[in-house]
Amino acid sequence: MSSKKEIYEILKKTNIPVSYNESTTSVLPKMVMSFVSNVSSRLSNKKHNRYLRYQVMYYSDRALDVETDATLINIETLLEERGFITTDWMEITDIDIDSEIGSYDYLIEVIG
Repeated sequence: MSSKKEIYEILKKTNIPVSYNESTTSVLPKMVMSFVSNVSSRLSNKKHNRYLRYQVMYYSDRALDVETDATLINIETLLEERGFITTDWMEITDIDIDSEIGSYDYLIEVIG
C-alpha cells in the first residue's frame, strides 16, 4: 500500500470527515490531506531512499491546545505507531472581522 493510501486510511479511523486535496463539506471538525513533496536521496546516481511528505490540516470551530487535545494527540499517535514521522502541530487562526467568528486550522506534516 502506498504511503498516501496508508495515511488516508489511518485518518479515516478517527471518524472525522477526511478528504484529499479539497473539502466537500463545511461541517467542522474535518481534515484535509494533501501532498507536499517527494525527495529521494541517491547513492551512485541511483535512488536510495524516497521521502514523501504529506500535510494534514485539521479544521476546528474552536481553539485547541496542541499539547493536550485528545484528538490531535490521537491523530499524531496513530500515524507514528504505523512508522510515519510527524512534525509538531502548528495553529493558523482566521477571525472574520464582520461576524467575529473564528476558524482554527491545525497543521501537521507526515513523512513516510
